[in-house]
Amino acid sequence: MSINMVQGQSVILEKSEFDFSKVTIGLGWDIREAKKGVISFFAPKSVEYNYDLDAFSLLLDEKGKIRNLFEDVIYYKNLKSKDGTIEHLGDNLTGHGEGDDEQIQIQLSSVAQHYAQIIVGVSIYRGEDRNQDFFGVKNAYVRACDANDQEVCRYDLANNKYQGHTIMLLGNLYQRQGRWKFLAMGDPKLGDLQDLMGGYIPRELIRAGKSDFRLPLDK
Repeated sequence: MSINMVQGQSVILEKSEFDFSKVTIGLGWDIREAKKGVISFFAPKSVEYNYDLDAFSLLLDEKGKIRNLFEDVIYYKNLKSKDGTIEHLGDNLTGHGEGDDEQIQIQLSSVAQHYAQIIVGVSIYRGEDRNQDFFGVKNAYVRACDANDQEVCRYDLANNKYQGHTIMLLGNLYQRQGRWKFLAMGDPKLGDLQDLMGGYIPRELIRAGKSDFRLPLDK
């Protein structure tokens, strides 16, 4: 039976009834329909854009840092880790349809030892430029499924407290004493993926002047 998680709860991924050789992290969402006649503070005044949400994962070391910006951020421009054990299954430009909108698959038994955390989240493509935020998103969730596509746990995000935020960290797959756990996060952030990287780049790289690399974000 799948566990319905609350924010801050963690689940150990070692139950006998599941096969954790591979884990699929599924992310889903719907777009809230704008009410006619009501002007949203964040609504564009002239041009309206469709929401384009993008799943991503951050591959972090034991200190919670990214060692290589171009290898350790899995997103629509970098769909697979260098060793092939972590893969983004493709960009959904609309969010339409049943089931997961985007998925990230992790060969959990083969993940490189230096990855201690795998944070998964969703960003709104050009959210700030288009005056779009997570107040316009509803029914957002993250779930973990085993190698047989059995749902292990699920976290459904609340809809009413993320106005102004354009990135959401939804879950963290992390190792503790040789065991993998999944943490429900629900942590909103501002800006785009490049802005988010500021908190995950090691200080020694910043001091060495190697923190100016830019992620390619255009589609």
